[in-house]
Amino acid sequence: MTGGQFQNLPNSFQLDGTEKEEFFNAAGLVTERLESEEVEWARVIFEFYKRIDFPGFVVDELSNVHSLNSYMVELLEIEFEKPF
Repeated sequence: MTGGQFQNLPNSFQLDGTEKEEFFNAAGLVTERLESEEVEWARVIFEFYKRIDFPGFVVDELSNVHSLNSYMVELLEIEFEKPF
């Protein structure tokens, strides 16, 4: 089984978020990140959005969507709840 096939396996079981993490952890594929790596990724993502003028989004290795830009929000016609 290739890495790509293995990454798609949780999708075929319709696993989401924490369920995917538990699936990969059970398989011995821990997906933990160090805090300094997270800060670096935040900078990379910020620069990514700053440089593109088209719809874009960021997913992790578990295919969880972490962010999307305003072009993607408009394209998908996403409505957010208004704060109180």
